Amino acid sequence: MLAKLGNVTYWLSCGAAVMIVVWGLKLWLESERNAVSIIIVFGIAAGVVWLIGFAFRYVLRKLVW
Repeated sequence: MLAKLGNVTYWLSCGAAVMIVVWGLKLWLESERNAVSIIIVFGIAAGVVWLIGFAFRYVLRKLVW
């Protein structure tokens, strides 16, 4: 049961990371300055969200074994 919960949290975090990247790209394309820092900040935020989901999946799978 915990392994399934880990998978669900991982896939939810993947979806959230994709939405963060899309939101960052939208803001970058709409900005008048075309600042690359927007892409970097949103990319790092998406990476952190993905890593948190990955960590949850890893820990919850290890609890099952």
